[in-house]
Amino acid sequence: MAATYDSLGNYTQALKIHEQIYSKSVNKFGDDNPLTLISLNNLAAVYGKLGNDEKSLELNEQTYYKVNQVFGVNHPNTILSLNNLAAAYAKLGDYNKAM
Repeated sequence: MAATYDSLGNYTQALKIHEQIYSKSVNKFGDDNPLTLISLNNLAAVYGKLGNDEKSLELNEQTYYKVNQVFGVNHPNTILSLNNLAAAYAKLGDYNKAM
């Protein structure tokens, strides 16, 4: 449902649902479970689409560090999270950190 709102451009409603999903995932699986990390990544993306780039960066940082701890530095999910983090830094104009 959140993906539907997201694809329709209704990011405010998508955010509400993503927040619920993340909260439930943390409560059921813990904050380092792969499903929880996907939810955290989705939250970061929606905040970015809403223009809250600082919050998006904060969540992308959390996602990257947790994914790195869970999967290791060379795992595809870690590399994807690092890419998302770099994009968040670039969006805020911090190109040194983005590289």
